[in-house]
Amino acid sequence: MEFVSNQEFSETEFQKWLDTCENQSISLPTKDDLEKKIRDIKEGIVYEFKEEDVEKIIQEKGRFKSNPFNYAMRKTQLIKERDMAVSK
Repeated sequence: MEFVSNQEFSETEFQKWLDTCENQSISLPTKDDLEKKIRDIKEGIVYEFKEEDVEKIIQEKGRFKSNPFNYAMRKTQLIKERDMAVSK
């Protein structure tokens, strides 16, 4: 997504896309595919997230974290370390 632009694509970009699709044996989207994608985007724009959706997103993000971080535990640990350092 970092390379997506709001500008119209150039003829060169379009040709590169066509060439890439052909080289990778990817079929071009049909008119039905494009219409479905337009519907999906319109639905996505007005969609309101439910609490279950947010929970699912958080769980998915946590799945890919190599070391899940518990901020409350880390804060407690840092406070203990600080207190021990101050008391010495």
